[in-house]
Amino acid sequence: MGKYGTNLEGFGAFEGGVNADKGAPLVSTSSDGETSLLFGPAALREIQAGVANGDFAIPPDAAGDTITEENPLPYWTFTDVDSAGAITAAIVADSTAASGNVVRFSVGTITGAKTVILSRYIAIPSSRDRAFAVFPEAYVGSNTGDTKITTSLRWSWYTSTFTVTGTGGTTSVSDSGSTTLRPTSATTLAAPSDASYIYVEVLVKTIDSLASNKRVDLFEVRLSQGGQVAVIAEKATPQTYKPLTISQDGGNPTFDYDTAGNATFTGNVSISGANSLWVSRASVASSAQSLTNNTSTTILLDTASTTPTTGTYDPKSWFNNANDRIEIGQAGFYAVSANIAFAANATGRRALNIVINGSDAGGVQVLASPVGSTILSVSTNLYLAANDLVTISAIQQSGGALNTVVVAGVYPALSVGRIGA
Repeated sequence: MGKYGTNLEGFGAFEGGVNADKGAPLVSTSSDGETSLLFGPAALREIQAGVANGDFAIPPDAAGDTITEENPLPYWTFTDVDSAGAITAAIVADSTAASGNVVRFSVGTITGAKTVILSRYIAIPSSRDRAFAVFPEAYVGSNTGDTKITTSLRWSWYTSTFTVTGTGGTTSVSDSGSTTLRPTSATTLAAPSDASYIYVEVLVKTIDSLASNKRVDLFEVRLSQGGQVAVIAEKATPQTYKPLTISQDGGNPTFDYDTAGNATFTGNVSISGANSLWVSRASVASSAQSLTNNTSTTILLDTASTTPTTGTYDPKSWFNNANDRIEIGQAGFYAVSANIAFAANATGRRALNIVINGSDAGGVQVLASPVGSTILSVSTNLYLAANDLVTISAIQQSGGALNTVVVAGVYPALSVGRIGA
């Protein structure tokens, strides 16, 4: 068995396989039939998800009884920190879980804040150059209806001699329904160079007194892992093209595709960093606006769709309908354009201006059209800071009040498009 994985004869001569001290099968020598497994559930779980018995397929010896030091959950440790038995844990059957089991924490009458912990050390890929990112996840469910109960996932790093090293983290949820607990900060994911284990704890805590029974279900605990380079082989003709590599160097993502260093992306790509190209276009789709003679007037806007249409688009919800403006969500260089149409009137001039934070930043002025509507359009390139306010204003000199025109293609509209950092 010391050379398991080789082709040495004799392994098949064993019957009954290899079991843990509680009888849980780890390796089976039986290959009879389609339901046979070489590895038992706990071993498979550790191979596939990084955590032995992380789905709780293997119950304690007294399967339905409370988990205690005398009736332990295999591969886990249950610690009653200070509840004195008011918070207990047991394996219960649950058909919604793949293993058929969950760990149920039952919370009885509680006075003050109390805590219990389910924990274990998990071996991780260790490397001197910190080449691996490792983080735990836990899927929990609650019927508590009470924010006085908090479920937390806590992790920390340990050396081969079980000495704490580096910085771990905690993520928590109160009265969650069902949710996945995972790290919220990427800075806690890189394993320290001397780390051999990650110590994972699931804590069920009350933050105040409780007078009625509640419960929290723990469905599974797993590890996720990332290396320094992701390599993806060519799908159609791998013998012709080199694999795609995805990596990060100095905090910058790198994509290396063909021999010329070109990467091609097919489908919808959303970029939120320095080179994102967000756009927003707001328009009037409802009614005309009456403009006072020879008075600069802010043009009313009322339509901007988060789902792109022919006339409007606002995927980041930058349009502020109440104030008829687009509020810039990311600093950068922008192409800004506006258009408007005035009702038929041949007297005087018509003007349209792009306004940034109350100041004109570009405009156009023409004599009124002698026939039909007067249509104006203006565009300019500007550097805009985050939270800058973009509006449009117009002036008409017809001698009296004059309406804008609300017709598809010429109704008042304002658009911004980020063209670079």
